[in-house]
Amino acid sequence: MTSNDLDLMMTLSEHVGLALERAELYTAVEESNQKYHMVVDNINEVIFQVDVNGYLTFLNPAWYKLSGYTVEQSLGKHFA
Repeated sequence: MTSNDLDLMMTLSEHVGLALERAELYTAVEESNQKYHMVVDNINEVIFQVDVNGYLTFLNPAWYKLSGYTVEQSLGKHFA
């Protein structure tokens, strides 16, 4: 084995290590997102988000129970 071979193996092992770290982070983010969606979709209180102009950009399913309007009907409308 030459020193070039050793350098190549070291470089490859660093890349593999980074790829494994990224895979673990991706899995953690996916699990966190699943938990977030489970809570937001099943809570009885309305959770909403508006843009800087006051237009609805996000509503959870509790919106329909409170207002009688579907999320689809309401997104893009002004909150007032």
